[in-house]
Amino acid sequence: MPTAARMTAAILFGLLALAFAVEAGPYFPEAKEPQYWLYLNGAAGAVVGWMLCGTKAGNGYRPGLANGITTIVATLFAVFFIMSFVDMIKKSLRRSYDGPVEAVVNVFEIMLEWVPTFLVQDLGVLIFGGAIMAGLITEFVGKRLP
Repeated sequence: MPTAARMTAAILFGLLALAFAVEAGPYFPEAKEPQYWLYLNGAAGAVVGWMLCGTKAGNGYRPGLANGITTIVATLFAVFFIMSFVDMIKKSLRRSYDGPVEAVVNVFEIMLEWVPTFLVQDLGVLIFGGAIMAGLITEFVGKRLP
């Protein structure tokens, strides 16, 4: 059921994920930024914001703060998982794996390879500061508008 809190969360977390994508672009090694990077971040932020933070709005500002952080962590997990899955599909088409189990395990290995690339202070401040603000704004809207 669409609510103002869900719409607010979708917009705010979609914009936050897009800001992360723009700021994280230079950290890709040798300009290997995927073509779908911006679209993936924006869509994941909007969908996870709608589903996770928007549904839990209206319970107080402390839970709203936690919802914001939980939502951005889930968004980043979804983005890195999808990127790793796409990389795994590309590798599997080149017959790099002996079996399907090795391919599935490699998704998480690829994901763990991407994470240290983006463990930078300015990205952390952007993402967690924005998540706190987005969570609190969503909570505010959830309390004020039905």
